Amino acid sequence: MSRALVNAVSLVDDWIERIERFVLAVCVIAMAAVNIANALGRTLLGHSLTFNEEVNQILLIAITFMGIGYAARLGRHIRMSALYDQLKGRLRKTLQVLTLLGTAALLGLLAYYAVVFVNQKMNFGGTTPALGIPWYIVYMVVPLGFALGAIQFLLGVIRNLTTPGVHVSLAHEETYDEAQPPTTM
Repeated sequence: MSRALVNAVSLVDDWIERIERFVLAVCVIAMAAVNIANALGRTLLGHSLTFNEEVNQILLIAITFMGIGYAARLGRHIRMSALYDQLKGRLRKTLQVLTLLGTAALLGLLAYYAVVFVNQKMNFGGTTPALGIPWYIVYMVVPLGFALGAIQFLLGVIRNLTTPGVHVSLAHEETYDEAQPPTTM
């Protein structure tokens, strides 16, 4: 890969990471603020916020799906590694590449189906009960999150194919702490 292309990909990836971190931070802070305001309103005024549950649901959807790409970027996704841990060298790297590629393909497929779902929601109509937000707008984050995750896994594949070592993502080489045997008393 040319140096200019690597630099361009790194620059775009850095900006995507900043946006992901910002969105995740804002959503978590907003969720906390709404819940605190709801608790204060219920305790001090005797009335809950009518939109509390709805806002939390929307924010949880955003956190969940925007978190896919961010977790993949940091190599913090769930991994089933019983077979993988037994491998060394080229076999280990090959399995890592196949796993990343398969996960990227699955997330790409899920992104496609999520676009279809959002389209159906848009055609069907319907809004959230308290705030009147169209459901398709709420669910637009789902295909975006799947697509960002797929991109991160593909970047991990590229990293593994172009550099030595085994990488769980573009920026993170795998590190495993060896399990320590239990101590006897």
